Amino acid sequence: MPNQKPLGNKVLAFKTEYNGLSNQIITPIKLSKPFNPQTNPNQQQPTFHDMNALWDTGATNSVITKKLFKLSD
Repeated sequence: MPNQKPLGNKVLAFKTEYNGLSNQIITPIKLSKPFNPQTNPNQQQPTFHDMNALWDTGATNSVITKKLFKLSD
């Protein structure tokens, strides 16, 4: 990835809590088509879609839904 800066010691993390045991980690996200404002500052931002993400922890099965797939059209 040619135009990306290394993260170095920067930590990117999130915290979520559940009452009791959970077999899924679900967090709210904003999803869009890919774009990079650093390489093309005049490019119009794509539409962002609010949805929930199911994190693939490897502990349970996960998939991309048909609805999410259709956003890539």
